[in-house]
Amino acid sequence: MNLFHFIIISNTIAVSVLFLGLAEGDRLLDIPCKVCGDRSSGKHYGIYSCDGCSGFFKRSIHRSRVYTCKAAGDLKGRCPIDKTHRNQCRACRLKKCFEAAMNKDGK
Repeated sequence: MNLFHFIIISNTIAVSVLFLGLAEGDRLLDIPCKVCGDRSSGKHYGIYSCDGCSGFFKRSIHRSRVYTCKAAGDLKGRCPIDKTHRNQCRACRLKKCFEAAMNKDGK
């Protein structure tokens, strides 16, 4: 964050004003998405989540999607869901949404 100090001159009266501003790239929320760890954009469906996970959850619920994990062996149902890999397994991503306590009524 940047702190700016301005002097406003009006009719021979000088007034000092402090202005707290956000630098480019600063965000009001620096809370991670509970599903993938990306920066959250606020509370969606009851938890802090990014726009990507919020949209994915919304589409999955509204369209009653049923996904199947394609992983084999010990990884079945345990695919990594992070910012980089969140789009690789929809079944594990939706599972993680529910595990993070996302709910369709929490909007």
